[in-house]
Amino acid sequence: MDHWPLVVHEAALSGCFLLLSNKVGNIHEFANKTNSIIFDPKSIHSIRRSFEKAILLKSKKLNAANKESVRLGNIYNYKHTYAKFIKIINLYLNEINIKI
Repeated sequence: MDHWPLVVHEAALSGCFLLLSNKVGNIHEFANKTNSIIFDPKSIHSIRRSFEKAILLKSKKLNAANKESVRLGNIYNYKHTYAKFIKIINLYLNEINIKI
């Protein structure tokens, strides 16, 4: 189990179509029906079927997946994380009446 899939995040940011195990943590953060195929890693049939589906994808579907992966990947970027952190700090400082 990978609770925060950094490699999946990087793949999404790169615009990749995602072929993912259902054991990937936070899978809903980066994958949906537009940009991924999810498989059961304990089932040879599931793995094989997911590869067969991926091989048969048309360019239109792959282009849509590219855009969706980039969109989802960009939700969790450094600027976003930094902005959230600063917001939390400012809320805390305001709560204890410290002005910067």
